[in-house]
Amino acid sequence: MTKPGAKQPLVRVLFNTGWNLSSLVLPALAALVAFPYLTHRLGLERMGLLTLGWVVIGYFSLFDFGIARSLTKLVAERRALQGDAAVRPLASSGLVVAGLFGLVGAGVIAALAPWLLAHGQHNAPAQTLAWAEEVRRAIFWIALGTPLVVWSAALRGVLEGLESFRLLALIRGPTGAAVFLLPCMVTWGWPTLDAAILASLAARVVAMVAMLVAARPWIRWDAHHVTWGTMKAICLYGGWISVASVLGPIITHADRFVLGALASASLVAFYTTPFEMVSRLLVVPIALTSSLLPALSALRNVNEAEARRTTSRAAWINAGVVVALAVPLALFAAWWLERWMGADFARQSAQVSMWLVLAFALNALAHVPTTNIISHDGARQVALWNLAQLPLYVALLVWCVGHHGLLGAAWATTFRSLVDWLALAWMSRRLDAQAWARAMAASTSR
Repeated sequence: MTKPGAKQPLVRVLFNTGWNLSSLVLPALAALVAFPYLTHRLGLERMGLLTLGWVVIGYFSLFDFGIARSLTKLVAERRALQGDAAVRPLASSGLVVAGLFGLVGAGVIAALAPWLLAHGQHNAPAQTLAWAEEVRRAIFWIALGTPLVVWSAALRGVLEGLESFRLLALIRGPTGAAVFLLPCMVTWGWPTLDAAILASLAARVVAMVAMLVAARPWIRWDAHHVTWGTMKAICLYGGWISVASVLGPIITHADRFVLGALASASLVAFYTTPFEMVSRLLVVPIALTSSLLPALSALRNVNEAEARRTTSRAAWINAGVVVALAVPLALFAAWWLERWMGADFARQSAQVSMWLVLAFALNALAHVPTTNIISHDGARQVALWNLAQLPLYVALLVWCVGHHGLLGAAWATTFRSLVDWLALAWMSRRLDAQAWARAMAASTSR
């Protein structure tokens, strides 16, 4: 394991990014195979609800009030300043807090179950109402699995703070592929929504157990390491990160839920299927910023100039890769959709997909400035910005979907992504300038 604070931090970041990307290759390939098969086995209505179920599971993996990302930052920061001994109280107390918040998430899903069930029945055609029991069981499995999914996120946060990216890649690659492939295997014999959801959750539970084994040396279940003071500090530190973490997925996936509320489940599938494919553009910034956050958190305390250089170079590398991926994906949207999902599907989704590519490219560019802001302890700015844009974006979505349908949702998403990127880039530069001024003042005072 590379120690935080070693020379050439950008090289370390890129090396860890490579491991992160390697862990996403198998899941991406599995998704390419799984989506056409699952659509064929389940039908458009069930497939649309399955993708929404995946969104809910992914969102509630973040229902930890920012604990996972806070653990990444705090573990990297404290380890750089105080050594390995400072990690165990953070990891142990953080996992306890994450487990409690996971139970809260399960309770929220259980409380929303009647509304979700009624909504699924309302949007389903009359001939599909017979499988309402499938929806009820699927919601039950999602609620039951939420605490385990949240715990997985916290464990990943600890391991990322330790920069154990190779180990994480070896765990996340196969289990991420299983999230898509296990539902294919199960629906071959039981083509039901609840069976597909349960299979996806089973793959996530395997990943959680593997990460728990990997993090075991850093966890101590005793009063010396699990303390109220440490848990309180983690919660307070992650307060604004939590707001940003909770609102971020809502904003990112609001278009799908607005479509689900205003359109039929079959129509949602024409949007969510290319959405899932185009969202793979985010693998590069996610892989990069996952390794960038612990590196910047350690550097900010010892070398502000190097932190700025690392951020700037990472941003340029990210932009170059994203543009190289987005341009051909947008230009040949009709071609790859036809070969992936068929000609009829491509006619419905090709134009929407082109706009979604642009939206996700802009979203990808925003990841580096967001990570830089958080490394500056600027999660408050990100959270307040998300709070400000959410109601405006939802209003824009409702209007655009009401007047222009699927294409309107894609237009609204693209516009929001552009404004979001520009605002976060400005905040990032402002915090860099302030940190540099403080570093210069401290240097002069010595």
